[in-house]
Amino acid sequence: MNVRNVVGYVPGAGPRANEHLVIGAHYDHLGLGGMASFQPTTRAIHNGADDNASGTTALIQLADRFANGPPPQRSILFVAFTAEEQGLLGADHFVDHPPVPLSDIVAMINFDMVGRMTDDTLHIGGNGTAPAFGAMLNKVDAESPLKLKDMGKGGLGPSDHMAFAQKKIPVLHFFSGLHSDYHRPSDDTEKINFKGLDQIVDFAAAVMREVISMPRQTYDSKHDSHSAGPGTPSRSRVTLGVIPDYGDNETGGAKISGTTPDSPAAKAGLTEGDIIVKFGDSEIGTLYDLSEALSSAKPGQTVKLKIRRGDKTVEIEATLAERK
Repeated sequence: MNVRNVVGYVPGAGPRANEHLVIGAHYDHLGLGGMASFQPTTRAIHNGADDNASGTTALIQLADRFANGPPPQRSILFVAFTAEEQGLLGADHFVDHPPVPLSDIVAMINFDMVGRMTDDTLHIGGNGTAPAFGAMLNKVDAESPLKLKDMGKGGLGPSDHMAFAQKKIPVLHFFSGLHSDYHRPSDDTEKINFKGLDQIVDFAAAVMREVISMPRQTYDSKHDSHSAGPGTPSRSRVTLGVIPDYGDNETGGAKISGTTPDSPAAKAGLTEGDIIVKFGDSEIGTLYDLSEALSSAKPGQTVKLKIRRGDKTVEIEATLAERK
């Protein structure tokens, strides 16, 4: 099956019109589920209302807003990426076959799961990938009802923006938070916070205007070893096959509620209630940390896991598999 990225273009005007801002969101999901679902034995439509119809909606709303406004100082590419769930394939293809030279792309902003905002809190990743991003976000936030939460200053979180960060293009990632419907048939429209999504679009438009007008930024990689991912381990190019437990876990680590059948985790003997506290050389304090560790791992790699199981700590090895 051939699938495609979908690209829209708003031309800029003025001396910097040949420079481009990329706005992205993936439009694919899981279909009827399968091994990437956290209900892998349930054959049911996974609509993906938050993951990632919400991000696609934000993309379309922003494209409409800027297409019908005054010409921006820099041109804007709006990209609906395909095959993110298969391992960022659409984003990787885009940066390997760009419609404009990569040297003309000044930044990329990614919207992945922005439909379930609670407490007016917007999580933002990548705010350390350009020197001016932190102050710029604070400036926009001062005039916004939203509360910003730092999701990691680096650019290597496991979503489409990572493909751009790996090409040394500054990135931002907008995310409204984890929830127990992730990669399940229950991720559906009635649970979307539409008012919150509107607020995120307004905030994003203000951020875009700032990025379009600011001096060009150089990619800063010093935070990449501490990048955080948006969701769960299944977002990387490899799979461990754990099902996260989204309940409160005051003791730290990445707690799991089970494993998917025949997965590396199942074969290694992980079980419900296990808490992963170390992945290879990486200390694991949260699900974010596990997601980050997986994003830098390779299929076929054998890793040592330190597990807290009840009042005991055990060490096991797991051989990671490629996501399919």
